[in-house]
Order: sequence, then C-alpha cells, then structure tokens
Amino acid sequence: LYGQKWLQKLVGIYFEEASDFNVDWYSTGGSSLIIFMFLNVFAPHVGSFVAYYRHRAKIRKLESSLTKDKETDNSNKIWFTQEELNQVYRGRPFKLNYRYSQILVTLYISWMYSISMPIMPIIGAVSFYTSYWVDKFLFCNFYCTPPMYSDEMGRTCTSLVGLLVVVHLGMSMWMMGSEGIFKGEHVSTAEYSQEFEGVPQDTTLMEQLSKRHLFPIQAVLVMYVS
Repeated sequence: LYGQKWLQKLVGIYFEEASDFNVDWYSTGGSSLIIFMFLNVFAPHVGSFVAYYRHRAKIRKLESSLTKDKETDNSNKIWFTQEELNQVYRGRPFKLNYRYSQILVTLYISWMYSISMPIMPIIGAVSFYTSYWVDKFLFCNFYCTPPMYSDEMGRTCTSLVGLLVVVHLGMSMWMMGSEGIFKGEHVSTAEYSQEFEGVPQDTTLMEQLSKRHLFPIQAVLVMYVS
C-alpha cells in the first residue's frame, strides 16, 4: 500500500529509495511507512462494510414491499424454494486466505522496523484488534457459513511467524548498524566512530555488523537458528 505513488502524493510524504537507514530515509520513507500502516488499519475492511450496507439495504427494500400476509407484491420477485429465498438473505463468503495474507503483511512490517520505530508494533496491535472485532461483527451479521478448511493454511502461516523472528533480528542488526543514526565501537578497534556531522559515512555491511552493541542481537539470532 505504501508504494502507491498516488497515495504518497495525497498525504504529501514520499517514500524515497535509499541504500541505508539514514536521516533522509526516516524523514521520508519512515514517515510514509507509519502513515500507510495507520491507513492499513481500516483499509482492508472498507470493501466488506460497503458490501454489508448494500446487502442490508437490499433486504430492507425487500421486506418493505411485503404485504400483510408476508408475501411480495412484485411478481418478478417470487421464490419457489426455500433455498432460493435463503440465497437472497445470504451474505458474501469470508475469504480466509485474504485475511491471512493481510495479517501476515501487517505482522511482518510491524516487526521488521520495530527496533528503530517502536510505534510500529503498537499500530500492528491496533490493526489486529480492529480486524478481530470487524470480522466478529461481520461473521454474526453478514458472512455466510464458511466451508470446512483443513489445517494446512494455519500451519503454513504459523511457520511463517517463526521466520519473522529471523527477519526481525536481521533487520534490527541492519538498522542499528547504520552509521548515519547509531554510532558505536567496532570490535576490531577500541576507538569510537567519529561524531556524526550530518553526512553518513560510507561503510561496508561487514563493518556495520561488527559493532559491539550488535553482539547481543547476533547471539540471539545464532541461538534461534541453531
């Protein structure tokens, strides 16, 4: 969602391409990411609510045209079987695969950038809380009975949550190792990096990952993978 140019133009903040997590990235791409994550709390449910209110409007229109004997006065709306009438009242199906994908995207983005943007997990929690109550309301009032799913989809998504730990720790090392934001002592030298003067220094990835303050994250990553 945050990659859409028209939406970036609408909010007035643009996602700039950057080779590292520097000051420019946080002022443009980071701000855009937070804004679009806020929008993502409600955006997945707009279509479902529009369909729900259209469905309720159709039912109210139908029931308002019934006679005292509970029969329709419109000859074009006659149902000869109970199943045909049930189909009129039945709502749209709930697409479990779409909800799983939306939740995983929110979960991954929230925890990928959480080490340097602590508000991201909070936004993710609000998004999950909103999805829970919206889906619960629509299950009770709109969605039709879903088919019997196997546990394969749930098991696959659960395994992807385990992969998120590796992605989170990897992104944490990358973001915390950025010379433009986080200064620290390298393992190979006892001297600290020069004080930041507004222009990020050019460093290799190995130099960024060799900082002493990254050792706890690296140790947790090795223990988790092993």
